[in-house]
Amino acid sequence: MCGQSYPFPSLLLFFYLLQAVFSTTVIPSCIPGESEDNCTALVQTEDNPRVAQVSITKCSAEMNGYCLHGQCIYLVDMSENYCRCEVGYTGVRCEHF
Repeated sequence: MCGQSYPFPSLLLFFYLLQAVFSTTVIPSCIPGESEDNCTALVQTEDNPRVAQVSITKCSAEMNGYCLHGQCIYLVDMSENYCRCEVGYTGVRCEHF
């Protein structure tokens, strides 16, 4: 695994922010050639030490505009919408610069 490069740096940034905000450990498991919009990850929370695989896809059309400065992604197995913020933006809806 050392030296392995990941093709989706923004996805890795999302996982880091998810870990920082929600006290989770996220282990990306995207394989080369897998669509960024349909990737999987392993998520471990502080409250629940079990690791779970989470499928990621685009949010539904009704969530258009939810993320102010970023892209909405849907964590299928957790039934949660999250914002993948543009560089420099933070917050639940990427509202802070």
